[in-house]
Amino acid sequence: MRLLPDNLMRDLAYGLRSLKNSPTFTATALFTLALGIGANTALFSVIDAVLVRPLPYPNADRLVMLYGRLPSGETEGPSPADFLDYQRQSHSFELLSAVRETPMNLAGRDQPERIQGAVVSPEFFNLMGAAAEAGRAFSAQIDKPGAAVAVLSDALWRNRYGADPHIVGQSIDLDGGLRTVIGVMPARFAFPPECQAWVLSRFSIVEQPLSPFQDPSSRRDSHYFDTVGRLKPGVKPSEAQAETDVIARRLKLRFGDQEDAVGSSVVDLREDLVGQTRPTLLLLLGGVALLLFIACANVGNILLARGSSRQREIAIRASLGASRIRIVRQLLTESLLLAVAGACAGILVTYFALAPLRAFTPEDMLLGIQPALNLRVLAYTLTVSLVAGIVFGLAPALHYSKADLSEGLREG
Repeated sequence: MRLLPDNLMRDLAYGLRSLKNSPTFTATALFTLALGIGANTALFSVIDAVLVRPLPYPNADRLVMLYGRLPSGETEGPSPADFLDYQRQSHSFELLSAVRETPMNLAGRDQPERIQGAVVSPEFFNLMGAAAEAGRAFSAQIDKPGAAVAVLSDALWRNRYGADPHIVGQSIDLDGGLRTVIGVMPARFAFPPECQAWVLSRFSIVEQPLSPFQDPSSRRDSHYFDTVGRLKPGVKPSEAQAETDVIARRLKLRFGDQEDAVGSSVVDLREDLVGQTRPTLLLLLGGVALLLFIACANVGNILLARGSSRQREIAIRASLGASRIRIVRQLLTESLLLAVAGACAGILVTYFALAPLRAFTPEDMLLGIQPALNLRVLAYTLTVSLVAGIVFGLAPALHYSKADLSEGLREG
């Protein structure tokens, strides 16, 4: 049983012979299309990683950031006392955790180095649904605030400690104190972005860096950490914000000038992390789409120039009974074959472009998700290629399908 109709098989065979017999034209068109399609595919692979693929955390759609809203309309992390009040009074969250990014000094093996770290409250990893690759992560049931323990990122473990399989249980000199390594996180875990080590806060809330030994739990005028939360199943960010808004207004009425915030803001974690990059990425995608349009216009012009040498052939086909639709279909088949070949070449261009793209794309944008040629990206490439084939092939096909037969037959 044939998979394709006979007419289509003949069109494909004839189209392949036609392209084979015009190597200079075919190579020029393929090179032009490969650049346009490859640029589109490469950028879409970044957009897919940043904006489309789910974040690499369980139930990522329920992860949010919680901010306090100031009278000016600006937002910033809640104060320590507000954070604790949200924990006690809110019913929209399964868990809330305080996170403060901070540079840390790592001494010991080799030369001391400055790394990016994070001070977190004990429920942090449980909230993120993240399990350690080796050892264990922090646990509110086991680890008390101020415990001298640390969790390392996969990158730090490999680069600094040579992927030592016995690192768990060893002590490291981190920020001037010895801490016991209790776990190593998997490579795909990256929150906060670019973080290399996590340590516990000294108190139930992350301590103020300028007063590290003073319990900040009663402070309402200090904002120095972020709050990440996991919503309960079925709760929307807007519903959580409505609840925390009520709590914030109640706190403002109670504490007056001591309280900075007059409301709250609950933002989806992906939107918070990459929302500002979306317009830039879409603008870049528009730019490479314009590049592809220019490539299609150039190939279309080449096809028009090439078609002038095929007028006699087209006239003979028409005189033998080929309808205009039949001729258009044949010419479009050749254009689509060229587009599919250009897509294959474009995928090859993308494959070699992915490594530089990964190197130049900020880690805090990728969130541990690397651009890749997955099925979604390949489907996008095929769609773009077919549309491009129709765009650059339709005008020449229509133009030469209505050429004057007598003039074409007199040629030569």
